[in-house]
Amino acid sequence: RTSRRSSIIRSQLPMALGLAASVASPAGADAASPTPDYMPTFRSLRAPPEIPVATAVILLRTTQEAALDWGGPFSKPGSYQTSFNKKRTENFAAFKERYANYDLTGLFNASILETKDPRTNRLYFAFLNEVQFRTLQDGIKRPGDRDRFGRNVGDRLYQKILKGDVVGPRIAQG
Repeated sequence: RTSRRSSIIRSQLPMALGLAASVASPAGADAASPTPDYMPTFRSLRAPPEIPVATAVILLRTTQEAALDWGGPFSKPGSYQTSFNKKRTENFAAFKERYANYDLTGLFNASILETKDPRTNRLYFAFLNEVQFRTLQDGIKRPGDRDRFGRNVGDRLYQKILKGDVVGPRIAQG
């Protein structure tokens, strides 16, 4: 009798939680979609974690400065930024899909962007950091060069932390 009750509860639980409303028929599934339409979508729209703007800026800026000073594939003016922007655009849809259960409206709302730097969103910062390193990976091919480049970035960060660095947000405070 207990097993029958628990099986009824298990079969009724999705309906009781309102999950059945988010389930579509398998016939409506799109083969190109990473998650089929007939799978339930769980979204809590949690606020994304944040990091201090100075931390985000110093890490992203130092890596970019090191890439520009590195030369080689990045010696042509604008080549690093062009490659970075192309990769960011190509991968942004996947970023939005990956973090669909977070409230990312702060990245798209113009009034919020006037007062808050989007790089403080830890998820978006991680995305930008990943794009940076994919860009660098395409430009710096040899493992030894990648190791030297990583040490160069580390040395620059260490010096900026020791001596201080004028880092400010893109948004004017006041």
